[in-house]
Amino acid sequence: SPAVTPGNPQAGTAAVVVVVSKAPSKKLSSAPAVAAQIGKAVSLKLKGLPKSTNLSVKVKSGGVWTSLGKIKTTKAGQATVPTFTVDKAGTYSLRLTTAKGVNYYVKVLVA
Repeated sequence: SPAVTPGNPQAGTAAVVVVVSKAPSKKLSSAPAVAAQIGKAVSLKLKGLPKSTNLSVKVKSGGVWTSLGKIKTTKAGQATVPTFTVDKAGTYSLRLTTAKGVNYYVKVLVA
């Protein structure tokens, strides 16, 4: 079974909102990392993204990219990633991609 489960808004699960203090990186190797707990629904609040831009959001688990959906950043370059739940410890990479193919990365460390 997949380790990452995209959130279900109809399920009414309260997500833990994690504020990422650093802007997402264009390189996975230098992406800022935040901590999350196994089994808890999590949503990331990001800043430092392109302003008023549509982004597709994917999370990498077990070598596979799973879509979490699409988001639009604010005029200030902020956005909240769709909620997801992780049921295995490890490092999960989030990739936010613009329509022009520019990627931004954030890592979620689950323990």
